[in-house]
Amino acid sequence: MPDLRDILEAVQAGSEVETSVETRGFMWSFRIDRADELGLLLSCLTVQAKSKPANSISRQTELLSQNLSYLNEGFKLVEPDAVEQMWLFRSVAQQQGRDRTRYFEIVLSAGSRLSLSHYEFDRVSGQRRIFPANLSMEMFRRLIEDLEVILG
Repeated sequence: MPDLRDILEAVQAGSEVETSVETRGFMWSFRIDRADELGLLLSCLTVQAKSKPANSISRQTELLSQNLSYLNEGFKLVEPDAVEQMWLFRSVAQQQGRDRTRYFEIVLSAGSRLSLSHYEFDRVSGQRRIFPANLSMEMFRRLIEDLEVILG
């Protein structure tokens, strides 16, 4: 399990923070737009395994689909690319607004690097942008633990 204390200390209360934290076996990078003792606004997170993961790509895909159900009811594989060793996942349940859709995206690269971002797509302009996701600290802790299992 990553040293959550180190990660949470790096995510200090206040305004926008971009930080990296090294834990046993992983390098984590975060862009957090705001944080307090209850939660945070996460724009993106990247985790890189320091060694070759024990889980196969098919097992990682399975874990991504099953274990992250608390983020918009899980993820589905939308773009597999075995040649480039990149797999794109998108949240199953997307938050629909009047003219906008919000969703999570995960890119798994070579089985050892994972990036998670939260987007907002404007259906009128056809543009998408990173949009911070509101996560409780409990959900953030669970996300960190689950990502380590997936890349472990």
